[in-house]
Amino acid sequence: MNKKYKIIGVSNFDLDNVNDILIADNLNKYYGEKILKFLFDTMGDNDKYFPRLVEQDYKLYKWEP
Repeated sequence: MNKKYKIIGVSNFDLDNVNDILIADNLNKYYGEKILKFLFDTMGDNDKYFPRLVEQDYKLYKWEP
């Protein structure tokens, strides 16, 4: 059985009040890592989100005040 992955964006500055975002969904590990490398190569130091490859069942963080 092939595991499925997704790419999410988490706060680049570890802020609690920034929700996770979904960037790509339903990926295998090979393509997930390729997309992640592309995102790392094109992102800047001050981007709001930092991309991460996580398993498909990972629940996105949602800030609720």
